[in-house]
Amino acid sequence: MPATRHLCQCPETSYGMLPMVIHQEAVNGNTEKVLEWLNEGGNINATDMNYKTLVHIACEGNYVHFLKELLKFPEVHLNQGTSLSRKPHGKGNTPLSLAVMKNHVDCVEALISSPSKCKIDLVNKTLSTGHAISVALGRNNWKMIETLLKAGLALNKDEASGIFEAAAKACEADLVKIIIDREFPLHLGNINNIVFIILYNNDLWNYVGAEKVFKQCFRNNNYWCFRVLVVAMEKRDFVMLEDTLKLLIPDVEININIAKAVLGKELIEVEESLTQGKLEEGVIYGALFTAAIGGTTDAIAWKLFSLKESYPEDFLKYTLLLAALFNRAELLPLLLKDDSLSFSTLSQALRISELTRGVGTSLIERALERISRKTIPLTKDDPE
Repeated sequence: MPATRHLCQCPETSYGMLPMVIHQEAVNGNTEKVLEWLNEGGNINATDMNYKTLVHIACEGNYVHFLKELLKFPEVHLNQGTSLSRKPHGKGNTPLSLAVMKNHVDCVEALISSPSKCKIDLVNKTLSTGHAISVALGRNNWKMIETLLKAGLALNKDEASGIFEAAAKACEADLVKIIIDREFPLHLGNINNIVFIILYNNDLWNYVGAEKVFKQCFRNNNYWCFRVLVVAMEKRDFVMLEDTLKLLIPDVEININIAKAVLGKELIEVEESLTQGKLEEGVIYGALFTAAIGGTTDAIAWKLFSLKESYPEDFLKYTLLLAALFNRAELLPLLLKDDSLSFSTLSQALRISELTRGVGTSLIERALERISRKTIPLTKDDPE
């Protein structure tokens, strides 16, 4: 769950005028005299003619050390608006909005972590700038956006989707990861754009990881899972391929040499790769999944299936669905010969094969018919 948003509870009231001499010293960054005036009883929340406080001035000038000294005063008000607050159209610029507009990240971090009783209002919208995070996005200030999100700023669907897509395009992996981890609401249209940005950017995909991408964007939707596999195969990105297949069978492992030989339809190279040391079960799964997605020869498919006497039902199910989806007829006879798959799996494979107009549709139909006869006993009226 996102952190609670900080909302200011300070009353909006007048704190008196800031003396011109003190105002000028603050603007020029000569903070010693300003702090001396404050320690002698000056009002920390006094304003100039535009209703800017010392905190405004410190944020606008990027006087970080001065700002931190001001924040030590218990009664400091962090959310005072400028002159616009005295007009009917808006609250005006707060110290936060000024710091964001000026790209002063250190000042924003100081405001957020202030020890004062007043807490920074992260959701303030001003007439001149709008939402602070929208201003940061307009300036491509990714560090600023990251700072605001880490402070617990909540985003609506429009804001989250826009930032997510922009960050993905810019390959701002840390920011993409924050949005995924926080599980902000996203527009479906933006998700469609984001998925292709992530898929075609190896660094971004590898940094975020398949599990989190699917959790936030696709909710383990089979369509997207298979779509990612298509892209992985097109790119010959075996890391992406393995990451995605692990969502189906966790212990699957892609051996790149075997995978390349399978896809290259090089039987001798496949046989040589298979004889080099003891093969882990996950490597065999990975080789057969690769064949089901990218295709291979009848001889290589038979060779791979012969490596084990039997395979788990889940593995056979996903291999069949992938073979049906990608129309890999060379695998279907081997998958269907023992009638070991369930009626529901065969029915799902048949629907997929019909939609893709697969050449193996008739094979799946016959296997489904055999399973039906075993599941439902014949009556005297049924044909033999």
